[in-house]
Amino acid sequence: MTILQTGPVAGGPGAAVVAGTTYLLGYAFLLATSTRVVDYFLRRWTGTDLTAGVNEGQRDTGRVVGKCENVLVLTLVFVGAYTALGLVFAAKSIVRREDMTSGDTTWYLAGTLVNFTYSIVVGVVAVAVAVIGVLPEVV
Repeated sequence: MTILQTGPVAGGPGAAVVAGTTYLLGYAFLLATSTRVVDYFLRRWTGTDLTAGVNEGQRDTGRVVGKCENVLVLTLVFVGAYTALGLVFAAKSIVRREDMTSGDTTWYLAGTLVNFTYSIVVGVVAVAVAVIGVLPEVV
């Protein structure tokens, strides 16, 4: 059960405002920081700049796909659909199958795992903040 389902009932209209604001801030924070976080971890783990062999078109496509992935993963976390995350990951693997066979396996797998993990962490923290913000109204 998520805060969106219980907030308005448990804490009144103010709970929905707190939860909604927290979730919107979660989206804004995630979209503003995810590219830097993924780049940082990929450089740190591999010791090289993996974007060096990637042309600008591929880099831009990866960023757009990453941002869409962020929104989808964060939405699934907010509604508590954690099992659907596996379906999203599997679907992305099927769609990007040729990237994995072209030698970009490190870039693809590490980038996807970092992006998924970061999105989930931001979502769980945002849900926790929303719950903390709603609980005083319930008591």
